[in-house]
Amino acid sequence: MTTSPVASIRATCGVLLLLGTAACGSTPTDTVGPPSEIAFVGGGGQAGTVGALVALNPGVRVTDANGNALAGIAIFFDVVSGGGTITGDSTVTDASGLATVGSWRLGPTPGVHTLRAQAVGLPLLATVNVTASAGAPSSLQVVEGGSGLSALVGQPVGTNPVVRVRDAFGNPVPGSSVTWQVVAGGGSITGSATTTTNAEGRATVGGWTLGPAQGVNSLQARTSNGIVATISATGIGIPAGFEPASPLSQDGVSNFQVEKIPRVRVFDAQNVPVAGVPVLFTLVGGSGTLTGTAAVSDENGIAAPGDWKVGAAGTSTVQASVPGLSVPPVVFTATGTNRSFVIDLRFTSSGSPNLRDAFVTAARRWMEIITLDVPDQVVNLPANACAGTTPALSENIDDLVIFASIEPIDGPGNILGQAGPCVRRSGSFLPIAGGML
Repeated sequence: MTTSPVASIRATCGVLLLLGTAACGSTPTDTVGPPSEIAFVGGGGQAGTVGALVALNPGVRVTDANGNALAGIAIFFDVVSGGGTITGDSTVTDASGLATVGSWRLGPTPGVHTLRAQAVGLPLLATVNVTASAGAPSSLQVVEGGSGLSALVGQPVGTNPVVRVRDAFGNPVPGSSVTWQVVAGGGSITGSATTTTNAEGRATVGGWTLGPAQGVNSLQARTSNGIVATISATGIGIPAGFEPASPLSQDGVSNFQVEKIPRVRVFDAQNVPVAGVPVLFTLVGGSGTLTGTAAVSDENGIAAPGDWKVGAAGTSTVQASVPGLSVPPVVFTATGTNRSFVIDLRFTSSGSPNLRDAFVTAARRWMEIITLDVPDQVVNLPANACAGTTPALSENIDDLVIFASIEPIDGPGNILGQAGPCVRRSGSFLPIAGGML
């Protein structure tokens, strides 16, 4: 019996089919199975900027177990780290099994940002990462050497200024260029004029030497996109000498302040006033009290002690010196004479030497008008009972106590000062305690 070729082929295929071998009529990929895998095929591993859209929108491909692309599979995208936002979070795969997120805007924090894709209703998911870096410079802050800097003229400042660059989200911006330039005072910088921020967004100038003149020196830091921060420092003159700025001798009243507080003027080699120079005042002769002995010259080079009260009748001597300066001291004398009526002037606040002198002069005029002694009297007075802020008073008062307070009181009436009694003597209208403003 002869078997036809066709019958043989059919029989062979039947056996193979029974054995599960698909070798006749089709290939394995011709049969599409259920979804088996989801994987990102683009948009991973790229770098981005915080708050910005990624350059390439990530997409996924869904396949069956044999690698066949599956169309029409619902996909859902969501952000799982970094705090960003997306559009087009729900979509379906196309004929090539591909689905792409609409857009992905990274969050505000530098670092790894993660996007997840899930096949809806199926246990299939995949993730992709993008690394975000800080954004463009948005602010420039002085973090060191930005307040109270000073140095001798022509000398470097003690603390080199440091600035920090941040982006719009407040993140430090590393690797950003900062340019340094002296804009006032005529000084100079050392090191490179352009520095680069470190991982903390900080940049430091190599050094800053102040100019030759006293006063304000300014250094400017500028980012590559034009954000500016200005640092100021005060150039202090080098003192060459000092001289009296008030009478060297004066008459006074025993147990009362001198009318003109001693003053000295500190100057440099060009006779320009020098500010910020320590001046020491010392009581070196006679009796009395001296307060505020460690003074500092002001912007006019003037320095004065807090107060000087002559003691018993005779001459009291105060000496002014500048530590470290090889110049003879300036000597002030005041000769006190006894008087029957003496005001006890007590300052409750400080002010300029000129204001202090005005109060003392006013009190002395009253002492010239009232010449007779008045009986002592015990006074008990609570705090703040007189003009301004005054301490409590509980003592035996000889003649009169006046609390002097230096404070702004000018108002619509252009008041320059005021005075009045706080306590009157028993049986009379004469004050025993009062206040001056």
